[in-house]
Amino acid sequence: MLALTTACTTSGGRAQHPTAPQARPDEVVRYAHLDYPMPGPALGANAYRQASWHLSFHTQDGFPELLVDDDVRDYLSLFYGYVAHGGTSFGGPGAKAPFTARQIDEYARTYQRPQVLTGGFALYRTLDQDERDNKAAKPITMPTMLLTAEGTLDFTRSTVRPLMPNITRAAEVPAAGHWLIRENPDFVTAELVTFFARGADR
Repeated sequence: MLALTTACTTSGGRAQHPTAPQARPDEVVRYAHLDYPMPGPALGANAYRQASWHLSFHTQDGFPELLVDDDVRDYLSLFYGYVAHGGTSFGGPGAKAPFTARQIDEYARTYQRPQVLTGGFALYRTLDQDERDNKAAKPITMPTMLLTAEGTLDFTRSTVRPLMPNITRAAEVPAAGHWLIRENPDFVTAELVTFFARGADR
């Protein structure tokens, strides 16, 4: 039997949680969930959209594309900082994007394609379907680690607990906002290595 481990972060959690662990419950022995509250039994889609300005903005049909289309790089530069540690989305005074200018250039090049920009916003437009899918999903049972942005552990855990009740390790990533891996890579890497090193040990 294969002994698989899997980790996901941000919006990947909406796809990864109901796929690999549920499709292969006897093979996926450990699961790490990084900084993504889950719409579902404990958090409805409407309430989810109110958690941050960008969740409501990105869900509007066509409107974000109309405003962002000609200024993709400027928008991304501001957005990345808003949800970083100390960013205004977390109630902080403001923060710079935790990415280099070259990295932002590449993200902007990618999202300047209209279909890609719409595809990015479409992730937020499926929250109602995500809520329905997660309500219907069977909870995963393998040992799970939850890592969140600083100051958000209790909230995030309350939304994912019905879907992943076997959380054996939970921690806030120090000095990290939404971009956990980028903002504190040493902490995240050490946590993942330690957690996955235990393999099938429950």
